[in-house]
Order: sequence, then C-alpha cells, then structure tokens
Amino acid sequence: MLTPNLDRFAKDAATVTLDQSYVQQGVCSPSRNSFLTGRRPDTTRVWNFKRSFRDLSDGESWISLPQAFKKSGFVTSGMGKVFHPGEPKNNDYPASWSADFEYFDPAVDKCNASYAVSGEGWCAADWPDADFTDGKIATLAVERLAEYRRRQNTTTTRTPWFLAVGFHKPHLPNAIPLKYLAMQPAVERVAITPNAFFSRSAPPVAYYHCTNMENKTERWDIDVPVPDGLQREYRRACKPLPAPVWNNPRTCAS
Repeated sequence: MLTPNLDRFAKDAATVTLDQSYVQQGVCSPSRNSFLTGRRPDTTRVWNFKRSFRDLSDGESWISLPQAFKKSGFVTSGMGKVFHPGEPKNNDYPASWSADFEYFDPAVDKCNASYAVSGEGWCAADWPDADFTDGKIATLAVERLAEYRRRQNTTTTRTPWFLAVGFHKPHLPNAIPLKYLAMQPAVERVAITPNAFFSRSAPPVAYYHCTNMENKTERWDIDVPVPDGLQREYRRACKPLPAPVWNNPRTCAS
C-alpha cells in the first residue's frame, strides 16, 4: 500500500504510533463506542447499530476520549467518522466537542452510475480528491490546524487543543479518484489466499455479517469458500483505499 505521508508522519520523532492496536469487535459502531470510552463492548452493551453507550442508564455520566480533553480545558473539535454516525446522537455534541467549531460530517460517497468504473465494493471517477468524502475531510483538517495555529500565535493565553479527524476509508463504499486506480494491478493479477474457507476455530461472533448497514445478524457460511473473483475484487479495492491520505500533500495522517 502506498502511504508516503503516513510513513513520513509515523517516523517523526514527535509521533506516537500504536503498533499493536486491535479492534474490540469486528463491527464499526461497537469498536468506536468501546475505544472512545475505554470499555469493552460487553460493558458498553453496544454490539451492533441499535444504540450507543449514552443510552445506558448511567451512560450520560461516562467520559469519552475527546470529552476528557474538553473537561481538561482543551478546545476539542472533530470531523468525519470518529463516533459511528448517530451513535451517540449528533456525534456526541456537546458532551465531547467544544462550541468553537461545528462538527463537520460530510455526506458519504456512494457508488452509482456517475462513476467511470466500478467493481465489487468499489468505484472510481476522474474527479479531484476534494470532491470525495475523505478529500473534503482532509482539506478541512488542514484548515482547522491552521486556525489552531493562528489562535496560538495571536492570543496571550495559549489554549490547548484536540482535533479528531475520522476518515471514512477503509469503510465501504470504496469510492476513489480514478488516478489512484491506475496504480493498482489488473484484477486478474491480484493474488488470492490458498485457503478460502473461514476458520473453524474462531468464535461465532467473528462471523457477524452486517448487510448494507442494516441491523441484521447474519453469519458467513464457514462451509462455503469465498469466491476467487470476490477475493480479487476486494483485495484490489482495498489497496487504493486511503487515496486522500496517500498523495494529498497537505494530509499527514488519518
């Protein structure tokens, strides 16, 4: 995967890189509710997309990660997919975010007939990065950093700040600028795994399958191999996922 900006950022002496960071659950909202509260999914009681930790009887008293900074005197602002959309409601504003900046949550790219090419779970069009969801987030993140710096340089009281930038990728759909697709191999050249079956030793929760972001608890069939074509499409689609992160000269990290 081509990630020159991330690589450079990770190697900076001032950067803290988490090299052994594991998901709490293989589903978006539960992992975010867990990570941002420091509690396991069995404690947050969030295993799907039906509620958030704030819905618990004592959830309003819990302190989220950005909220901890806010309570410590930081100006906190966020954008993109930090919490799962709607879980908590309104991206947990005002509990987690300061009133200085409105939370930026642009519409998510959707693959449709307007894209030049498409495949299983991905699509590409000859549009600039800034026309895509993550490109919009990256652009505003740079502007927000500049605003923080301006404030630091023009006020006698330097208020500390916290900025959460949540890029949507690698979440589906993988809508990308067409120029990044040219960096990838032809789909027929993408390698596939020699064992296309799911592990029989993994716990049942590992096979939770969310269909089109609906709250349907389905399971992958462990007796049916993942089709070769589907493997190739997904592996190829996954390679250009962080397009705005790769080559946008203003972007440093996700």
